[in-house]
Amino acid sequence: APIALEVTVRKTPLLVAFSAVLTMGCQSFLMESTGDMMSAYTIKHLTPFAMGTRDLDMACRISQGTGNLLLSYERVLDVPPYQATITTMASAAACAEAQGVDAELAGIRALKKGDSTGAADARIVEKRWRNLAARRYQRAYEALVKKYGEPGTGCSAHLDEEGTDGRRHQIAYLIGLISGVQAVRHDRASGAQLGIPADNGKKIARGLDCLNADRWWQMPKALQAAIWLGLPGGTPKGVDAWAQLNNSASLGGATGIRLAMTAQAQ
Repeated sequence: APIALEVTVRKTPLLVAFSAVLTMGCQSFLMESTGDMMSAYTIKHLTPFAMGTRDLDMACRISQGTGNLLLSYERVLDVPPYQATITTMASAAACAEAQGVDAELAGIRALKKGDSTGAADARIVEKRWRNLAARRYQRAYEALVKKYGEPGTGCSAHLDEEGTDGRRHQIAYLIGLISGVQAVRHDRASGAQLGIPADNGKKIARGLDCLNADRWWQMPKALQAAIWLGLPGGTPKGVDAWAQLNNSASLGGATGIRLAMTAQAQ
């Protein structure tokens, strides 16, 4: 009995160490598998569902609620969930954008009432929300760059993939490019606090050529024309940007997905 006890005591540290290593390995595997599952679910199911809902508030708030959880997997996964980051941050930015619009309207109401102090306060609140929207949209755009490369320097091979995977890459790419434009727009509206380069617009306009406009409700052509019109001297020679924008909005609206019309309206 004393000999058996002595052997057991001597083995205990080895057993504890082995158990600790095994436990850490299991935790690592579980974290990685969970991260992969969440990323895949976000792209395959959550993003299409959110895009199909009419409830913008719910669509953006789910991204606010789960955003940090999902993005934290960049610390765990060998291949960070860039696709999921694009759609999550773009959706979360929509929440801040909506708050900015509400603050802008409050400022307009205050001005009409002759309340200059209230209007100034509302403008400060609006700038804060616009700044937050710009930060989130920029985060989505940066994820696009990491996943697909700098827009305008060539088309990623992922965009040429066939079937469902190809469509997922393309929609993530489109959302990322839209986010890049929105990041510039909201940064300007907040007083250029982030200093996002306006030249990003030219890169994004070239990057939109990588997408089939007919497949994506004419949004690539509409957004491209809107960018050209927003940049002094940005329209290529021989191109009628207004005609392209209006035609794309009309064709896109006829599909029932009126995304191109939002580019026209803005």
